Amino acid sequence: MRPTDSRLCLVTDRHQCSSTALGGDDAVSRLEQAIVLACGAGLRIVQIREKDLATGELLSLTRRMHRAASRARCNVLINDRVDISLAEGLAGVQCAEDGFPVSDAKEILGPSYVVGASCHSLEAVLHADNAGADWIFLGPVYETHSKRSYGPPLGVELFSEICQRTTRPVFAIGGITPDRAAECREAGAQGVAVISSILSSPDPAVVIKDFEKALGGL
Repeated sequence: MRPTDSRLCLVTDRHQCSSTALGGDDAVSRLEQAIVLACGAGLRIVQIREKDLATGELLSLTRRMHRAASRARCNVLINDRVDISLAEGLAGVQCAEDGFPVSDAKEILGPSYVVGASCHSLEAVLHADNAGADWIFLGPVYETHSKRSYGPPLGVELFSEICQRTTRPVFAIGGITPDRAAECREAGAQGVAVISSILSSPDPAVVIKDFEKALGGL
């Protein structure tokens, strides 16, 4: 199954991992354990998004998380870094709105890789659609601390209107919980992309199952 056929993507932020519930002496170890638990519960996509790391550190973290996810046959993408995706044999890249261009990523990686686009407006969605993005992450839909730099939340109504303007699969992101996931699906989302609801949980596996119920599958 290609990642774009899924309904749930875990986006990483090692700083949000539960420090009390997950084992390990550092944030990277806690992230690895969260990924292992989530993949064991059925998760099929992880996007590495650790923007504060230098290239060497990011490569090391990605390699470690890829190994952990691969054991459960979970696909791994990385934010913007086409070079690391190629070097580590990942499933593809997720291009930030102001990051690596979708069209260039597709040309470099070829058709066997997934190239997604993260968007925060209708204009950006239409641009990503025209550039051939395999899927679109759109948000923030709800208020969330991690996405405040991208402006006020879109809200479900505007999110739904934008979904109707693209032929690409759209994943809702920003403040997504299991309760809100069903609402996003009804609004036109194929799936959801999640950070804190999973990583900050004392039991990521339980949250994955909650999302599976809300989304009607993973």
